[in-house]
Amino acid sequence: MQKPFLLLLSALISGIIAGNTLPLPVYGLLIAYFPFLVLLFIGIFRKNSLLTFLSVMAILFLQGSMNISQLDHRPTRQTEALQYQNKREMHTLEGVICESPQYLPEKTKLILQTTRILKNGVYIPLSERVLLTVKGRHDLKYGDFIRCETCLGKPHNFNNPGGLDYEKRLRFEKISFTGFIAEKSRIVMLREGQGNFFKGAIERFRNDIRRIIIANAPHPEQTVLQAMIIGCQKEIPPTLMEKFNITGTSHILAISGFNVGIIALWTLVVIRRLFKISDYLMLRFNIIKLSLLWAIPPVVLYALVAGAGMSVLRAAIMALVFMAALLLDRRQDPANSLAAAAVLILMFSPDALFDISFQLSFAAVASIIGINPVFSRFMMKPESLPESTGKTAWIVKIKRNILLFLITTVSVTLGTMPIIVFCFNRLSLVVLPANMILVPILGLLALPLSMMVIVVSPFSEMLAGLLIHCSAWLIKLSLILIDFLAGLDGTAFYVCTPSLWQIAAFYMLLISGIQMIDLFRQDDIPGLQRKRRLFGLLFIVMLTFLAGGSVLQSVQRINNRELTVTAIDVHQGSATLVRFPGGKTLLLDGGGLPGDAFDVGRFVVAPFLWHEGIRKIDIVVLSHPHADHLGGLPFILENFHVQEVWSNGEAADNEMYRRFLEIIHRKGIRHRILKDQKTELSVEKVGIQVFHTVTPDSTGRNFNEKSLVVRMTIGKISLMLPGDISEKEEKLLLKKGLELSSDVLFVPHHGSRMSSSMPFMEEVRPKMAIVSCGPDNSFGVPHREILERYKAIGAPIFRTDMNGAVTVHSDGQNLRVKVFKGIIDGGLFSK
Repeated sequence: MQKPFLLLLSALISGIIAGNTLPLPVYGLLIAYFPFLVLLFIGIFRKNSLLTFLSVMAILFLQGSMNISQLDHRPTRQTEALQYQNKREMHTLEGVICESPQYLPEKTKLILQTTRILKNGVYIPLSERVLLTVKGRHDLKYGDFIRCETCLGKPHNFNNPGGLDYEKRLRFEKISFTGFIAEKSRIVMLREGQGNFFKGAIERFRNDIRRIIIANAPHPEQTVLQAMIIGCQKEIPPTLMEKFNITGTSHILAISGFNVGIIALWTLVVIRRLFKISDYLMLRFNIIKLSLLWAIPPVVLYALVAGAGMSVLRAAIMALVFMAALLLDRRQDPANSLAAAAVLILMFSPDALFDISFQLSFAAVASIIGINPVFSRFMMKPESLPESTGKTAWIVKIKRNILLFLITTVSVTLGTMPIIVFCFNRLSLVVLPANMILVPILGLLALPLSMMVIVVSPFSEMLAGLLIHCSAWLIKLSLILIDFLAGLDGTAFYVCTPSLWQIAAFYMLLISGIQMIDLFRQDDIPGLQRKRRLFGLLFIVMLTFLAGGSVLQSVQRINNRELTVTAIDVHQGSATLVRFPGGKTLLLDGGGLPGDAFDVGRFVVAPFLWHEGIRKIDIVVLSHPHADHLGGLPFILENFHVQEVWSNGEAADNEMYRRFLEIIHRKGIRHRILKDQKTELSVEKVGIQVFHTVTPDSTGRNFNEKSLVVRMTIGKISLMLPGDISEKEEKLLLKKGLELSSDVLFVPHHGSRMSSSMPFMEEVRPKMAIVSCGPDNSFGVPHREILERYKAIGAPIFRTDMNGAVTVHSDGQNLRVKVFKGIIDGGLFSK
């Protein structure tokens, strides 16, 4: 078997996916493990290679399932109850900082391995990992034993289709709880040096390098240097990081296979040059293998200094496996070596399969292995670049290297593009020129200089500082180029999330296209015409599948005859997507948080819209300009095709609202002010009534009482979205004698005690109620008394904090409700 590790890798990956998706019991997997172990010994004893190989594949499948199941850490019920009896109670914890602190521009993140917790004056043993977010920058370090006060909380996802599973990611890191510390006085350092001695020594060395960088490089160049040398990427300013993302060059900053590969490559080049000076060494030793052996220590050293995190170790393992394959004369099958590296990594770190850095690193290397040789044979023909002698030889060599670098960049771009689109929903049009310019500057020049800082800093800080100055100058030049490229119009744009079938079809299209290019330049292999026809047919089928799938999705949206309304889970806020019959869309509010620390529009609402195949929004409605309704809309207005905006015209005196208006004006979006007490509109077969609840004394800055109330009707079914109105506005609506009866009521003001009055509810008579609220919110909504009211009138309640996104479908006669999380009774309501 030529490539056994490819099959073994497929078995291991299948097992990891099965264990991550299905609730497979570990004990059951262990029971199934032993029969295959017996078969393995029988195969080895009888020298039956097929039985042996199949047994190994089955064992890897089971091992992958067990490894990922065991990694999914959950605290015991006793521990959870101990820490979580009162959600807003301050707890006193003691423990050791067990990972390198992450320094962000305005905060510090620590992982605390707790040893005990103080409750009611009594210390109780406790062993859990807690993620602490500390306001500001603190000089805490790995191994510090601290005492701190914080409110413990459980991590929570934004439970929407297409959203990130943040809870599972933290469970993979064995983190059970999170906490926030706003005041430095709530942390007391009790003693130092309580971590692993070896890791502590590395951390002290990394801190020395950080100190040298800060002393010798200006801002923001120092943040880029810290990312490249010691893996501290979080300190890079968000605006600068966004420019790297726009140009598709952020991989240079991450400690990944690219960085480790550059270090290995430079070491090989330098060592070979040194060895070639001596004729004795060239005759006595295999220079290539000797250079490979010398390249191993720099790769290991770089991985340790970069923090020895899982992404760094994975990159180092991948490089070391390839070097081992060359040392063992296995260079003729790099694909098998790549698969072997993946098997080794996934055996010890099965969660790496779901990590974007792992996926991109292996996709990039696989692209270089699979695409580069074909493009090189096609473009670098001997007659196009003839071998030369004399003064022109170096020119020919430079041309070859430039062309090879261009081919490699194109190959990596093609191979990683589906993953980037799936994870980040972004395509960059300048990725090729940006990488052609910046990889030589940052990767081939600045990165090796940075590596030399690691080597010389223990002996001469002056020389290390000089190297930092040189690297900082190269980085400054790179930042000027990045500013220019990122500032070009149309440099990058967002796209909808592709399905897994579309990604698979793209790779099949890519493989068939590459094979066709390779086959059409050959004329001396058996069955050539048959292979050409086969891959040509596969290429046409995949191209038709991709094109036809896009057309079919558009036709399905146009032919849709249902009204679909989704309460998006934005935690403590509100955002509702309405999809009308015929494909038009309306977004009512965008969620949000006070301040700009977390953009709900970018990281919650937009991923949901992209997952649903939406890039155009016909109408954006702002019910009132509070942060929990407005905060996510600026990103939506900036990055989606929005036709018009509705609002009540109330202006908030803050930067968030000013940005909202600035984007509307700059992009020429129609802004309709709905100040009338009742406005009637229609979209397709859906009637829309908008009520503006303005009372005679509504002259203050209480925007809640001026919320727009939206009621939609399709056939015999009505839905009401009343924003944040309170009992006073509910009475006003009743007094006006408006038609308020609705089958679906989006509970006013997130279920506040000051809303959902009984007269209002009796007039509306909802068949179901939907509450948009955040888990464990400090407002205590929905209030228990309000929930009892809805229960009393027989309206089942769906909550975004418990059910995630809640979607209601109606054809005008019936109602169907679907939730993203949990199980509901029934789900079908008829008029």
